Amino acid sequence: RMKLSDDEESEPLQRQQNGLRKVGRRGRPNLLPWLIAAAGSAIIIGAVILPLSSRYSLWMMLLPPSAKTLRLSAAEAEAMARRHRFLFIAGPHRGGTTLLWRLLRLHPQVGAFAERTDGDFSEGAFLQSVMPTFGVGREREDCLRAGVRRVGSPPARGVGRYGFDPGAHLTEASPLASLASRDALLSQWGYYWGEAGLERPLLLEKTPTNMLTARLLQSLFAPRTSFLVVTRHPLAVALAQHRITSCDGE
Repeated sequence: RMKLSDDEESEPLQRQQNGLRKVGRRGRPNLLPWLIAAAGSAIIIGAVILPLSSRYSLWMMLLPPSAKTLRLSAAEAEAMARRHRFLFIAGPHRGGTTLLWRLLRLHPQVGAFAERTDGDFSEGAFLQSVMPTFGVGREREDCLRAGVRRVGSPPARGVGRYGFDPGAHLTEASPLASLASRDALLSQWGYYWGEAGLERPLLLEKTPTNMLTARLLQSLFAPRTSFLVVTRHPLAVALAQHRITSCDGE
């Protein structure tokens, strides 16, 4: 029998060890894609979902508009209108309307929208489809659409500007001044007032743009309608609104 040298004896063992290393490397999972996915998910949750959930009701945002209405008949809407008084809060954006709304909604005789809905700051204008919103909440989009970046004038829409549009002044002469409009508003707002809120005698709604739609609202819900208009020093309001009204992003 031929005797193998030490090198020849160790060569099969080295090949076996190398093969085991290769198998080990192939069997080890590549965690990098999972780490990237986890980091991306954390960024999305922290930057998008958490801020949204602190301001909006996410499950309400997922519901279709057809599911967020009471679908009142004309008789049911008339009964609701006769059974309640309506209090509308108005004033400039960043002028204190939300603070006043939060205080009033604590009263046991007041029915109000929830703190978090699928609308901006639970403003009634975003919880209905009857009246226009005058571009409020779409200021940046309007600036980009008009190509306004550091030069020119933005459109008469959105926070701080909608009042310059003559069409924003809605009165009893508006085509919207009808029983059909009232019934639609009661059906849509009634969903957000909720069963508990509708058992209370005073129903509260807050939207800053009510300043320019008050006469229309008065004609729709008269004679059981009242308004609270908040005022604040115009310099403080202008400074507070600057970030959301400036088209240059500064």
